[in-house]
Amino acid sequence: MAGFTINQTFSQFLKRAERSSQERLVSTFVGIDNLVAALNSSDHRIIFGRRGTGKTHALSYIADAREKTGDHATLIDLRTIGSD
Repeated sequence: MAGFTINQTFSQFLKRAERSSQERLVSTFVGIDNLVAALNSSDHRIIFGRRGTGKTHALSYIADAREKTGDHATLIDLRTIGSD
């Protein structure tokens, strides 16, 4: 019976971070010091990785942290840009 409850819980997770609220992404982010330091750098970065590796989650966390310091952050879903 416990397995059913765990499976049921897992099935309720959103499959894509883009569908979660900014607040949820920020509150559930588990940072790795080196990653957070690298993302907070003013140097240019390219972030890539397989689907589900936490790219959107990490960027949402960094955007929230930067906005708290007075900076402005904009997250753009590149899948929505371009021709139809």
